[in-house]
Amino acid sequence: MAKKRLAAVSFTPGGARQAQRIAGLLKEPLAGEEWEFLHSHKPKPLQEWCKHQFENVDGLLFLGAMGIAVRTIAPFLQHKTRDPAVLVMDEQGRYVISVLSGHIGGGNELARQLARGLSAEPVITTASDVNGKIAVDVFAKKNRLHISDLTVAKQAAAAIVAGKPVSFSCDGNVKGSLPGELSAKPGEGAVQICVTAREDLEAVSESGSPILHLIPKAYILGIGCKKGKTAPELEAAVMEELKSWGIPIESIAAAATIDIKRQEAGLLEFCKKFNLPLFFYSGKELMEVPGTYESSEFVRSVTGADNVCERAAVCRRIEEQPESFREDCLLRGKTKKEGVTLALVKRDWSVEFE
Repeated sequence: MAKKRLAAVSFTPGGARQAQRIAGLLKEPLAGEEWEFLHSHKPKPLQEWCKHQFENVDGLLFLGAMGIAVRTIAPFLQHKTRDPAVLVMDEQGRYVISVLSGHIGGGNELARQLARGLSAEPVITTASDVNGKIAVDVFAKKNRLHISDLTVAKQAAAAIVAGKPVSFSCDGNVKGSLPGELSAKPGEGAVQICVTAREDLEAVSESGSPILHLIPKAYILGIGCKKGKTAPELEAAVMEELKSWGIPIESIAAAATIDIKRQEAGLLEFCKKFNLPLFFYSGKELMEVPGTYESSEFVRSVTGADNVCERAAVCRRIEEQPESFREDCLLRGKTKKEGVTLALVKRDWSVEFE
């Protein structure tokens, strides 16, 4: 797993000393995550430093006054789904304050973990946290769930904080106990939360309450293509097939293909656009995958494997979840579309309440 990046800025000798403490703390994983720590002391111009960090890091930490942080970040704020977490810590190391992107950006949890490691006091002000209620966006992030509609997510959060009933349903396994503010009875509540990988779902229940769909990473996409296929061509083919299958792109956990496609620019660009990890396997590895697949001697003569898309998707499934592999995991077999071949494999997935 790639390291996250935390950029800190200090303005006084005291702030610089706190940065040294944090650098020592982050030499080891923090709450199971590895961090790259970047420290700048009195960077000039500060606005240029901040602009660069906003575009390149997961978190910003101002070691100094809150006012400096607020004035510095103001021109660069975009949206809660894109802004990095922003924290402020006083130069004596007494308080770690979560300022921005506390939930989706992970600022609240980062503030708690840093404070714990530095013997400081975390300062969290989001309503769900101070009221001891579940935060829908935090739950979604921890379980790798895509939030289908942020407006409805806000309605769900408001209902939870207000103590109104919110129903919860899930197509997968649920680990842990359902929080008291959520009801397992379908159809009840001011808002309904539904965890599902299906695409064509109603936005409003029969009772008239809005439905928040949280989409799990339920599938692996196997993909093969002719040399030189562009990202727009691949996107058009993939989107058309997923739509015909009734599966949203947000439910795809990863893509898999053969290793001779490592330099295929269009494929790399497509996967980057949709934030899909792309895994490569040799022809030999693909041919060792158990199961029966559509076979092409022509494809084998070119690639070393008689089938790329099906075998690659299954290969990734075995690599990721070997203990639960079944040969019937192939949900959609090889589909050909204008020089692109696609297949879909089911993953085991679940959600967990702490």
